[in-house]
Amino acid sequence: MSREPQHRITDLTEFLAFCVRLTIAHCPPPIISLPPRIAGLSEMHSGDQESCTSPNSKYVGQATSTSTNISPKSPSTAAGNIAPGQFPINMLLDEVLLEMFACYVEGSWRRDAWHTLACVCQRWRSIAFGSPRRLNLRIFCSQIIPVRENLEFWPPFPIVLTIDYFQNRPNWPRDDNIFATLEHHDRVCHIEIRDISSSLLEKALPLMQKPFPILTDLNLYADEDEDEDAIPASVIPDSFLGGSAPRLRILRLRNIRFPGLPKLLLSTTDLVHLVLDQIPDSGYISADAIATCLSTLTRLESLTLCFLSPRPLPEWERRRTSSSTRTHLPFLNCFTFNGVREYLEDIVDGIDAPLLDRLIIRFFRQQVFDIRRLAQFIGRLPKLETCSEARMYLGSRHASFEGLSHSETTIKASLSFESPFGTPDLLMSPLVQLCTSSFPQAPIPTIEGLRIFGTYSPGQDGVDLSLWRELLRPFTAVWDLYLSPVIAPRIALVLQELVGESVMELFPVLQNIFVKGLDQDKLVPEGIEQFVAARQLAGHPISVSRWEH
Repeated sequence: MSREPQHRITDLTEFLAFCVRLTIAHCPPPIISLPPRIAGLSEMHSGDQESCTSPNSKYVGQATSTSTNISPKSPSTAAGNIAPGQFPINMLLDEVLLEMFACYVEGSWRRDAWHTLACVCQRWRSIAFGSPRRLNLRIFCSQIIPVRENLEFWPPFPIVLTIDYFQNRPNWPRDDNIFATLEHHDRVCHIEIRDISSSLLEKALPLMQKPFPILTDLNLYADEDEDEDAIPASVIPDSFLGGSAPRLRILRLRNIRFPGLPKLLLSTTDLVHLVLDQIPDSGYISADAIATCLSTLTRLESLTLCFLSPRPLPEWERRRTSSSTRTHLPFLNCFTFNGVREYLEDIVDGIDAPLLDRLIIRFFRQQVFDIRRLAQFIGRLPKLETCSEARMYLGSRHASFEGLSHSETTIKASLSFESPFGTPDLLMSPLVQLCTSSFPQAPIPTIEGLRIFGTYSPGQDGVDLSLWRELLRPFTAVWDLYLSPVIAPRIALVLQELVGESVMELFPVLQNIFVKGLDQDKLVPEGIEQFVAARQLAGHPISVSRWEH
């Protein structure tokens, strides 16, 4: 009777843990229970005991490993000791091992999990190195480990460069790691450098003028704390990346001066995510140039355009009228903008984005708001019809509107305004435009819960009550109205004017009013009590409660 094997492994996590042990000690070949998709592949080849070993790489003997070579051979364990679906490792074919390796690499939290496989034995290393795409083999270059030695140690796999200068460690070889990586421009597939100084960017740019044929991710974040007056800002030339990046899928630039960016974007037809954050004045790109680029980025899923300051638009741009050319962005689902209203309207005027369901807009301080063209754009977004909750905020110099899904976990639309003079009329005006003309189909008519916040006393600001009535009139589907302590007295003044036939003018289906801070010591505002009594007489009772959250 054969001796029971010492090692039985029932899942891939334990299996790869055993691989680590193999690197430090000789262990009997384990018996493993394979996942269904791998077990099926093994059974398909169960009658074939010959190896289909991948061609040996010139790097096979370069990494340190045990002398054990786990090669396929007939099992020494009696068949009676092996349950159905269990196999000794030394009888598994290369195809089966490769599938197991893929399961491990995909499920591991370590980016370089394949290193473990490559250090077990020559056969495993040969299988791993022979399938770089299946295992998504990458060499990760960071700020700690010297890059030059690391690149010489492994085969010429694609390179991922990640450097963060926010962590100030003077002994880390970060600068040299950047230069060493960029020298391999034909192998770099991912670049992420955070808080890079102008002086270092100036040194790195000459290495980035050549084509990067497999680059898919580019993330450059300039140092925000750097004194622009003391240190001349680096400007990225038009020859950046050889002027073309056809495989680029993600581009994120923060506080980077790149006036020639539109030329590069015309070549990035596979781009999925475009983030231009904190665009400086010296890196200004016209709305017309951005609109032209968007017409070629038909795979775009997210777009962010955020400017550092409200640079005045050239006169010719201010005179632009509605565009007759349509740009269809079938996959765009998120759009974030921070800048002046005219710039935004010139961009969205000709855009159709049927899947857009996250719209976040913040306008710089402007004295005049006229958002009719933005209103037309929002009206063309069918996804915003799913908004069932809304939040409005009125501050001393800031106003905002947010439309949310019913669960309140996802903001569907968010628009924010600022007034340069802090006058409430200027804040109310764009909100009124937003709620009366911006959403002819969506999402105002579908809002069932409305929450209104404030951080100043509207009762003392002299805002015309007619503005409030005009603002609230479109919310015809609201069942639940939530009022903050600051806003409640002002809304009470508006509601108490609704008497007689006009009592149903606002919130015709309203059932509940929740007032924050309401308790036994603080009575319901008189205007709200009068409104509730009038609705009771009209046969539409309303409950008033404390807003708990």
